[in-house]
Amino acid sequence: MNYLRKFMQKDKKTLSNLAIVFAVGVVLLLTGKMLFPGQAAAVGPPAQGTAAGAAAPAKNTPQPGDYAGALETKLENVYSMIEGAGEVKVMLTLSDTPDGGGLVVNGGGTGANTVKGVVIVAQGAGDEAVRSALIRSTQAVLGIEAYKICVLKMK
Repeated sequence: MNYLRKFMQKDKKTLSNLAIVFAVGVVLLLTGKMLFPGQAAAVGPPAQGTAAGAAAPAKNTPQPGDYAGALETKLENVYSMIEGAGEVKVMLTLSDTPDGGGLVVNGGGTGANTVKGVVIVAQGAGDEAVRSALIRSTQAVLGIEAYKICVLKMK
């Protein structure tokens, strides 16, 4: 405590400089919050598969701007209505560059992607009629070849 009192009495210029630096820091923090209100600072490493500072999305819940996720959910809902299909899960694999075939997926961002492949996991995929219906409907909806579609039986 004595050291602090001696420091404050001896070096008033340094103390005033520290107070100015502190005040400037507070002003910068407040200005940053006003200029960028919705952005939070990233603290620690990001969760695996998420952007820095973003909370992990709920499982199978498309995030805003996630057109591919919304399309997966929509396909799951439609495919589960196919007689005998039961519960269905869909995963789309996207390519960064258009290859001339398949649906071009653009989630409102700057880049567009094409559907490179689809995995469909369904309870009724053991039935060949259900498998065939899933493959044909995927070809029709996404405009991709059958070899880019993998249909698997759900455990």
